[in-house]
Amino acid sequence: MPRVDNSSSHGSVEENYLEDIRDKNESQDNANTLKVFESEESEEHKGGLNEEEIYRLAGRPPLITILHLMIGPVISQVTGALYGIVNSIWISHGIGEVGLSAVATEVTLEGIGRSFGYFLMVSASTKISQLFGQGRHKEATQVVADLLRCTLICGAIVPLAILPAHNELCKWFGASELTTKLGYEYIMPLCACSVLTCINLACQGFLQAEGRTMLIGLIDLTSVAVACGGLCPLFMYGFKTGINAASISIVFADGVPGIVLMILYFKGKFGIKPKWNQLLKPFSKETFPALLIGLSQLISNLASNIPGIPIRNLIGLSSGDSYHYDLAMSGFNVICRYTQFAAAVIIAITTGYLAPASYAHAAGDDARYLSLSFHAGWLAFVWSILTTIFSVSIPRQISMIFGNGEEYLAYAGPMLRNGTCIDFLRWVQFNAQAMLQALQFGGRAMVVSFLSNFAAFLGFAYLYYYTDKHNVIRLMWLYPSVVAFGFVTGSALLVKPLWNLYEQSKKSEEEKKEADSASSEDSTPSEIQGLPEL
Repeated sequence: MPRVDNSSSHGSVEENYLEDIRDKNESQDNANTLKVFESEESEEHKGGLNEEEIYRLAGRPPLITILHLMIGPVISQVTGALYGIVNSIWISHGIGEVGLSAVATEVTLEGIGRSFGYFLMVSASTKISQLFGQGRHKEATQVVADLLRCTLICGAIVPLAILPAHNELCKWFGASELTTKLGYEYIMPLCACSVLTCINLACQGFLQAEGRTMLIGLIDLTSVAVACGGLCPLFMYGFKTGINAASISIVFADGVPGIVLMILYFKGKFGIKPKWNQLLKPFSKETFPALLIGLSQLISNLASNIPGIPIRNLIGLSSGDSYHYDLAMSGFNVICRYTQFAAAVIIAITTGYLAPASYAHAAGDDARYLSLSFHAGWLAFVWSILTTIFSVSIPRQISMIFGNGEEYLAYAGPMLRNGTCIDFLRWVQFNAQAMLQALQFGGRAMVVSFLSNFAAFLGFAYLYYYTDKHNVIRLMWLYPSVVAFGFVTGSALLVKPLWNLYEQSKKSEEEKKEADSASSEDSTPSEIQGLPEL
């Protein structure tokens, strides 16, 4: 409200009108000041993100934000993928190609077990960053406690679902008794200690929500280096534990940092400060929506791994006998490890993108959300092109990292080339799911996961098998077919939410212009007050 000169002589009605307006403005100012003090006091009691933590999510330009936040996940994902590669090398040297076949047989079951941990990680990262964007920090602490309780449930589901059916599954695949025995020795420690994996990944989700992705990367790098470079060879060659040396070292790599992070959170060392007594309180009303958002990630991971069960059966049927099954599975292990490595950076990009994008959308900054999405897209695209070039141009040389027998290479090289030939489009499905999750469209993200990774995978697998039942190398064409399907499905289900976002952003911009125009008009006293100019 512009100031009015009280020394001027006006009618009493005009003076009373001006005094009333000034009194109302002063009263409103006092009320607003009181609200600010109350809000500040409330925030002190609730706890939450400080200025530095908010700066990580929203203070930098979009590209710099993603590059900064993806460093930790890149370290984490790449070291995790390299750990699988180095593990395969240790097993190849210590046990031979039958060991590689056993690990390749168990990869899908191992992935199913870890899926529950990633489910909790995405639930934590997306929902907690959203609550931060809304300023609901106290609610976030209860969600943390609730998700940690969920780790016990998920940790119990994994061994109950996998171990009883293990031997029959391997027999159905066509694996020999030795391969089945080695596979069980490998998977048993991972299933028994699944709760430690869930705790570790859930705590990583909490750190992601705060933008502490670099810390995640450093923790993973340290734990994996110790496990891969020290524990695995120690157990295999020192304690002579055999193939389960690889899985025991994974348990240590997950369990130690997970327990330490959980204790530090409850001791108030991070931005989220849960209390021990919250573990006994009723679940937050925000926990179920958090789990629903993470459910798309669970379905995505399960849908990516469960079809691996029948595909191993089809590989066994196509191979004809257990000897050629071991050769084919050793070659298949190369595809699994290489695509895991290629996907690691894409996952890291979407991980670095998810928390700031969720925060931006929850805070109403849709322009920043779109900018973050654009930069995440082109970064993932460039990486996908590079990895596809290598796998298509030098598949034999890549396969020789894991083994060198001519019979093995006759399977591994062509299988790798066929399986990755259009992986330059693979990023679209990952990014589409992350964008939908950031917009809180967990259902759509779940549909993308299910259709692409489950329905399409099984459909193409049986299509290629029944059109040529004795060509395991040709069977690998199912992977580029699934990538193409995911490209179409992810793009299609993202169109409407993005269009609605654009319309909403356009409407908000028009409302802002109208408000600015009204504010400009309000700057003229005679127009505001209906009085003649003084």
